[in-house]
Amino acid sequence: MTSRPLVSICFDDGRETAVLEGRKILEDHGMLGTYYIIPTTLNTRNPDGIFATADQVCNLAHAGHEIGNHSYTHSKDLIDDVHKRRTHFFSSHLC
Repeated sequence: MTSRPLVSICFDDGRETAVLEGRKILEDHGMLGTYYIIPTTLNTRNPDGIFATADQVCNLAHAGHEIGNHSYTHSKDLIDDVHKRRTHFFSSHLC
């Protein structure tokens, strides 16, 4: 147990802005974050924005930030298939 207040800050999907700007803001305040990444969107862009690169995500991890797997593809067809979901979630390796 700690006597200091605890806060958990997380970023969803792996957008480049979260990785670059979010990281800077957190580290400027001596904090770390959790980044939930969709591995198949790394190094890509879509109408929602630009996604981080694998190197950027690995750099986050090496700096002490926590990296979580949001899902491998963010596919909605996994909802009803437990076996597919297990395979899907444990199939990605980044760093």
